[in-house]
Amino acid sequence: MNAFCDKSIGPERSTTRSSLVSRRRPFLGLALDSALYRMRMCWHSDPRDPCRSLGGCPASLCRDRISTIGNSRSRQYRQRPRRLTMSGQGLPGVRRRYGQPYRLALAVLLWVGIALAFGSTKAGAQTALEQPPAARFEAAQAALEAGDRTRFSELVESLQGHPLQAELLRAELQQRLGAASADEVLRFLDRHQGTAPAERLRRDWLKRLARERRWTDYLAAYVDNGSKTRACWYRRALLASGRQQAAFDRLSELYLTGRSLPAACDPLFAAWSDVGGLTAELVWERIELALERGNAGVAEFQGRYLPSPERPWLDLLLAVHQRPALLLERPITAELVADPRRRQQILVHGLERLAQDSAQKALLLRASLEAAEKLTPVLAERADAAIGMALAEAGDPAGLDYLDRLQPRADNLELQRERLRLALRLRAWARLADWARVLPDAADPLGKWRYWLGKALMRVAGADPAARKAAAHAFESAAAERTLWGFLAAELIGREPALDHRPVPVDVEAVEQLLASATIARVRALRDLGRQTDVRREWRELTRLLGRDEKLVAAAAAAKLGLTNESILTLARAAYWDDMELRFPLAYAHLVDAAAQRQDLPPDWVYAVIRQESAFDPDIASHAGAIGLMQLMPATAREVAGKLGRDEPERIELIDPALNIVLGSAYLAEMAERFDGHPLVASAAYNAGPTAVSRWLPDEPIPGDLWLTDIPYAETRQYVRRVLTYRVFYRERLGLPPLRIGAMLRPVRG
Repeated sequence: MNAFCDKSIGPERSTTRSSLVSRRRPFLGLALDSALYRMRMCWHSDPRDPCRSLGGCPASLCRDRISTIGNSRSRQYRQRPRRLTMSGQGLPGVRRRYGQPYRLALAVLLWVGIALAFGSTKAGAQTALEQPPAARFEAAQAALEAGDRTRFSELVESLQGHPLQAELLRAELQQRLGAASADEVLRFLDRHQGTAPAERLRRDWLKRLARERRWTDYLAAYVDNGSKTRACWYRRALLASGRQQAAFDRLSELYLTGRSLPAACDPLFAAWSDVGGLTAELVWERIELALERGNAGVAEFQGRYLPSPERPWLDLLLAVHQRPALLLERPITAELVADPRRRQQILVHGLERLAQDSAQKALLLRASLEAAEKLTPVLAERADAAIGMALAEAGDPAGLDYLDRLQPRADNLELQRERLRLALRLRAWARLADWARVLPDAADPLGKWRYWLGKALMRVAGADPAARKAAAHAFESAAAERTLWGFLAAELIGREPALDHRPVPVDVEAVEQLLASATIARVRALRDLGRQTDVRREWRELTRLLGRDEKLVAAAAAAKLGLTNESILTLARAAYWDDMELRFPLAYAHLVDAAAQRQDLPPDWVYAVIRQESAFDPDIASHAGAIGLMQLMPATAREVAGKLGRDEPERIELIDPALNIVLGSAYLAEMAERFDGHPLVASAAYNAGPTAVSRWLPDEPIPGDLWLTDIPYAETRQYVRRVLTYRVFYRERLGLPPLRIGAMLRPVRG
């Protein structure tokens, strides 16, 4: 099938169709499954290329598929990125309304099936068993859902040795999981260990065991998959089995988070608290982490683990968190909070919150604290930083004096970076130079602050040769980094950018062995069926337990398979950043080249946007509703399509790479035209929208590098920085002349 068809068939597709048919017929014979399989494949085909690989599908049916899909109005979006398929996978509540041509054809097939079933069941069964493996696989799924276990067993037996037989065995076992023995389940899990079918079965099996408190069986089947819920159930199983020390070992690493943890963990923490493992010190630490993240509810919940005398202190802290001005109305004395550490924790937290509302009120509180409390150095530093930030934001130069009190240490690097960001925003060049000098290079992996140290020194140097020499040294240090700031620094001192392509150090034979493995055979079979979600599941299981070197082999294998997104992600999980060919692939080259030429855009720009937006995952959808390779919002896609004289696309059609790239590149060109061809501003507008970017344009021209750092949205700052950086890599990959970053960052005008 073509690329569009590949993305349109999700893992639940055949299940949905088959269950629909099975409710309408008790038994239609195996031949009907083959016909229905062909019908499904026609239904999933691209109407612009009607089922070319299958042959003979009526174009009207394919067209009706698209129009019918567009009729579903109940699609909802989850609050996280996910993939879309033509089955509506990832869209809760979606039910397909089938078009008239499909219903008519299905009715004909039903009658044919009935005739076959009653006229020649044996012949029909033989015909089905002679179908291609893919057809038998889907027919077996349909038989299982229809409850025809005899037919299911025949089809499974005919698929002996086929890569997807394990999925059928899993589905059958999962269907009767409540009655299955632990030994039977474990045999399946052991036999298919490290595969997606095994993990899917293990997930449901462990949930069942936890609900039924079958702790011995739980321990036997447990595998760590990173799930906190599963980890807590596992520790509870250890506890129930009398292995208390193992249950509580390093539990603080799980507990200490500002986020909410699963309810399955609560009994575990309660038991830990009962034996004295969950100390008040740990509880207060988690309370502070929760409040830093704004999770007051999580902080309040921790009160159950505090000693009774300390619970009123938490109530007071939460009241101050809600209304920090309370500290000006009612002093926090030793009578209220006996422990000086907790008292100071409440006071400084309140001061930090108060500073966000009023720097002057925070100053008053700080003065009263100096008279009444001797804060610990760390808390005093936090208080000064909060006041300094608030004053400087309000335009009071005294704020920089407060920030200058910060003593550089390894444990306050984020505070150091925060004051540097503020100095840059205020154009306080002398302060920026002083503070950037003391920031360790290791705390500046992007080279950003070394670049700005050089720029600041150039601003304040005048004719001082020592300052100019120091600036050149800062630029040289930054230029060693393979980042936007490194490229800018290299350009300033006349050096080539540090691209440093180094292919993954893997043995070709190891890659070929992996490609010949049973796991990759399953991946190929799933891909041929168009089951992209199952491909990802299989790949996730393949790479989950691999070491770094093995992940590199897997990344290279994924690239050979054409699994571009999986290759990029696997390489990132291995933390290998030097293979520019794997990190910046040239997938969809003919589509990108054609779209870039049509819109008069540099192809490296289109590629960089795709790489940043989706990492070449064509059917991903963001929490905001953006879809596809170039992450188009449906409303934007419809508007752009109208301007191009095209039919308005349905939301689901945006997973088609060809359509997505055509519309996305047209929108990028529109942003470039709207903002005078400025690549920096146009890229920002592609991400944040032209309305927001128009508000950010300065009254007076400012250098592009400064405008970039002034972008109010952190996401957009990072987005623009990455797109510009990726353009450098793609120019190299495409064999185009090197990109002059300085020209990209020309002054921005309102």
